Amino acid sequence: MKARQPIQKTSLVQVLVLVVSIALMAAAAGTLTKTLSVQPHPLFGAELKP
Repeated sequence: MKARQPIQKTSLVQVLVLVVSIALMAAAAGTLTKTLSVQPHPLFGAELKP
């Protein structure tokens, strides 16, 4: 296995950004699940049914 050059190495900052991004997405999914699962309704009055 070849040694990696400095430009190829993954820094601690990159790992932290990845972990924080995943945590934020999980938190957003957890908090918005109830909000986004509400049944749709008409915005402007009742629907016209034929």
